[in-house]
Amino acid sequence: MILSMESNTQRELFNFIEAAEKSRKYPPATADGLKAAFRLFEKVLNDDEKNSLETFRNNINQIYSEVVRQNLGKNFTAASLETYNKRLHRLLRDYMSYGLDPTKMAHWEPKVREIRNKKLTAPIKEGIETLSDSSQMDDVFSGAINTINGIKHEVILGNNRKATLIYPSDLKQKEADRLKKYIEIDTNPGDEEGKR
Repeated sequence: MILSMESNTQRELFNFIEAAEKSRKYPPATADGLKAAFRLFEKVLNDDEKNSLETFRNNINQIYSEVVRQNLGKNFTAASLETYNKRLHRLLRDYMSYGLDPTKMAHWEPKVREIRNKKLTAPIKEGIETLSDSSQMDDVFSGAINTINGIKHEVILGNNRKATLIYPSDLKQKEADRLKKYIEIDTNPGDEEGKR
């Protein structure tokens, strides 16, 4: 029978991660990434570092050097180890800023990172080209942005108006067709009066 022994350092950091995730300060993927980073570092901790978060924080650079020594080339690339190191530093910074005081946690407004996805913008831009001169494309379409809530598109309509579409990143074709029909019906209410 194998017992999992949770260290004090792990317990403190994981409790913080779970609280931040529950209060929507971290999306689930970020929380999982921070836990994975800690687990990688935890393998090389001595007893003092496992039992004291302060000791762990003070020795973080030496701990990282040991993680690199044990894993570089065997299991991880230098770039991936650096990514784990940045995640762990972020976790420690966030914990020290927001994890010790519930009031600070409540008022914490983390930055939402927006990632532009070129693969998602291409089909939309092709459709817009039929409606607009391609030289004006950047004025018409701002691109797709991945957000926590899904994918966001902004389309400039004219007369200082714009449409913002936010939909789940796993939208199915059948669902997209339903949305398309809804937009068609909504823009021609006289033509489709009895179909609502």
